[in-house]
Amino acid sequence: MEDLTLGLLESSLDPIFLINDHGIIRLVNRAAVGQFGWSKEEFLNQNISMIIGGRHGPRHDECIEHFLQTGIKCEMGKKRELLAKRKDGSEFVIELGLSE
Repeated sequence: MEDLTLGLLESSLDPIFLINDHGIIRLVNRAAVGQFGWSKEEFLNQNISMIIGGRHGPRHDECIEHFLQTGIKCEMGKKRELLAKRKDGSEFVIELGLSE
């Protein structure tokens, strides 16, 4: 079953990141590598805020901490547009969906 799940994640045309409770990237798929410009190795064990552009980057860790302390979800279960950042520093609009 794990191989099937990983195969589905890898074959997705959309970038997918799996992070832990501290925002550390634990899994990333090919689409994310292609769209953001970092290799899988560069992504793994880094904070997801590395791809968050605009004014949202510094606030991201606060949202995770708030959720861990209170159980109140900032943006879980919602889709929204925000700026993302590539390795070269360029920013672009993405539609972000978060799930637990």
